[in-house]
Amino acid sequence: MAVTTCLIAAAVAGHPLRESWHRLVGIVWGVLVVLWILADSKLRKRTLFYDYGFLALLLFPVSLLWYCFSTRGWRGGFMIGLVLALWVAPYLIADLVWQYRWR
Repeated sequence: MAVTTCLIAAAVAGHPLRESWHRLVGIVWGVLVVLWILADSKLRKRTLFYDYGFLALLLFPVSLLWYCFSTRGWRGGFMIGLVLALWVAPYLIADLVWQYRWR
């Protein structure tokens, strides 16, 4: 929601955000997804090895794919789709606001 709010504010003001801001959002997004993986593994009572969080962060997209498919089977594809939708939604919403405001 914070990313969506910042993107909409920038769209309404007519000023695009800097590239460094997008990099920061990408890093924070990766950390939050890895924290979700660790919390979900505790809920599912699945034991991960000691340094899994660090390795999941280093291999972020691959680790998300592996975790979703290893814990949920083919239903993991649905979970990956949800994560991708959460990642893309702020940009799509901000683009719609941009189109409405400036066209």
